[in-house]
Amino acid sequence: MFFQKSFFKAFLIILLCDSILYFNIKESEKRGHDEIKHEKLDLSENKNDLDEIFQEPLIFIGGYVSSGTSLMRSILDVHPDVKCGPEIKIPNMFAQVEKLRENEIIKNATESAGLDDTILKRALGLYSYYIFLNNVDNAKRLCSKEPFNLNYIEFFKSVFPKSKFILIVRDGREAAFSVIKRWYGEKYEFENFLKFLSEWESWYEISYPQCVRTGRDYCKIVRYENLVRNPRETIKEIAHFLDLEWTDKFLKHYEFLDKDIKVSKNEPSLYGLKNEINTKSLGNWIGNIKNYDEKKIREKIKMLEFFGYL
Repeated sequence: MFFQKSFFKAFLIILLCDSILYFNIKESEKRGHDEIKHEKLDLSENKNDLDEIFQEPLIFIGGYVSSGTSLMRSILDVHPDVKCGPEIKIPNMFAQVEKLRENEIIKNATESAGLDDTILKRALGLYSYYIFLNNVDNAKRLCSKEPFNLNYIEFFKSVFPKSKFILIVRDGREAAFSVIKRWYGEKYEFENFLKFLSEWESWYEISYPQCVRTGRDYCKIVRYENLVRNPRETIKEIAHFLDLEWTDKFLKHYEFLDKDIKVSKNEPSLYGLKNEINTKSLGNWIGNIKNYDEKKIREKIKMLEFFGYL
């Protein structure tokens, strides 16, 4: 019984990826997405159209929560060629599929049916692409901003080989403090602080090696501190990396909310997006963590030293 239910669930996920893509890309074409080079899509007639999708130069932004990913995407959203849009939590679905695939019975059954890892990856890639496409208005380059993107750099690179990645890194102490403030109010106990710092470290222990293996031509590490202290210089480097022409709008993203920048009603960083780029978010954790233990931080959170924050 377990096998039947689990296999059926896995089958439905794969079928969903395929059917949603087929029927809804057709619908998106009717709504005008032909302006962004998708006019040739006809999945029932030409498999080459799928290959064209896989060759698109997508942009992925990732980083730990409260590390500046929302700021980064709002900056890029003002460029006429790029649209990221708000978070849509696609990587959360990937985790569920990965969990299913860990079951040997399901894995053997799907592979026996010819559904190997390559096919599943491409199906998930197409599913993601369709969601990206419908999360924004017409754009020459689609962009995805999700904190969890940082854990799937190599996955997306294998499916979309021309894609590029921006990995946002912020001092883990700043990020942990911001998360606690956002979700827990004024409860700045050290143990809670250390818990989120450990999570911050675990995320970058996964993502940093992926970024390095992907290569500097495709994955760029952006320090949040550099972005807010030297925005013009840092954004110029990012624009060059992404092959985007400079626009002064990059420095005035706050003027384009609900215009060029699509904002979700549940946008967690909306307050920050409404303001010009500034350094007010730096150093807020200092002196505000009850029973702060620097020695324990140095012993347990090695990535702080690795990134030069200690």
